[in-house]
Amino acid sequence: MRAVAALARGLAYITARCSSPRRGGESSGEMKISIIRHEAILDCGTYEVRFPDGRPSQYFYWEDIPGRQLRPDLVDSTTAERDAGAFARAEQDKLASQLGTET
Repeated sequence: MRAVAALARGLAYITARCSSPRRGGESSGEMKISIIRHEAILDCGTYEVRFPDGRPSQYFYWEDIPGRQLRPDLVDSTTAERDAGAFARAEQDKLASQLGTET
C-alpha cells in the first residue's frame, strides 16, 4: 500500500511539473527549466533538472532509508530537492540573461 501511494505521489508530481511549463512557458516564448522527481524504488530516487534547450539533464540522487550504506555520498530527499532547486534557479537565471528576459 505504501509503495502504491509513493508511486501515485511521484506520478502526480511528474505530471504537474511536465504540464506546467507547456501551458505558460513554452507557448509564450519562454524557456523554463523543470524539476522532475523520480522514485523507482521506495525511499530512493532522483530529482532530474531538465533543460528546455536540449542540454543533457542533471540528476540529484537521494535516499531516505536509514542505516543503508550502499552509497554513503547520497543525501536525503529534502537536501536533494533543495540542491536541485537552487541549481535550476541559477541555470534559469543564466538562461534568462542569455535570452534577455526576466524570470
